[in-house]
Amino acid sequence: MKWIGLVIGDWVKGLSKAVKRLFPGTRFQWCRVHKMRNVIQKV
Repeated sequence: MKWIGLVIGDWVKGLSKAVKRLFPGTRFQWCRVHKMRNVIQKV
């Protein structure tokens, strides 16, 4: 792969750090579906 602009992932420990290390300059975003599920579970 030459370039990755955005990686979207769930809450796997260390995933965002690994993306930043392996693909410098790539943005990382947490999956909104997983985030909302986690928020709803706590309410």
